[in-house]
Amino acid sequence: MSWIPLIGRSRERSVAGYRKGETLARALLDLGGRCFGERDGAQADLVTTDGALSFHVREKVHSQFMMHVVTLEFALRVPGAPAGTGMVNISHTGMLRRRALEFKVKRGAHGDFQPLLVTLSASSALSEALMALDFQSCQVHADARGYSICIEHYAASEVVSRMPALRRYIRLTQPQSGALLGALIALRALLQK
Repeated sequence: MSWIPLIGRSRERSVAGYRKGETLARALLDLGGRCFGERDGAQADLVTTDGALSFHVREKVHSQFMMHVVTLEFALRVPGAPAGTGMVNISHTGMLRRRALEFKVKRGAHGDFQPLLVTLSASSALSEALMALDFQSCQVHADARGYSICIEHYAASEVVSRMPALRRYIRLTQPQSGALLGALIALRALLQK
């Protein structure tokens, strides 16, 4: 008997205490009247009330020892013709305080990403929105179909621990939801050029 199928089966099991769709439902309440759309379990397709932005949200479960964290990934697809295929990571610089934004092309990318990096780093609207945003990861993926933007926020998440028993939802505040939507709009405008 091989042990490899047993490993595969253990990954398929759900995380104990995970409530599918609950974190997303609470985040939609936090977004208030800014967005509406169709929710399907742990994911939703949303549109801003003014119709300026259409994006996808899905729950991501990060399992750890005796606990798990449920975060939301906000994703946006932008059609276009990228100069190559690969991924750009966007992060804050500075140890204790945010100093600036850093744009790095992930290893293994194919093509010339320098014009894209210059465009992203020169945008004051993008810089203003991302400097105010508390995000875990912000990535721009480029492929033959265009660009895909993925932002994973620190808020709009739930921390669940079994020992000690704890379930805590971290709210998405109004300033943070405004910065999140502003960042998605700014990134879409820059990538459509």
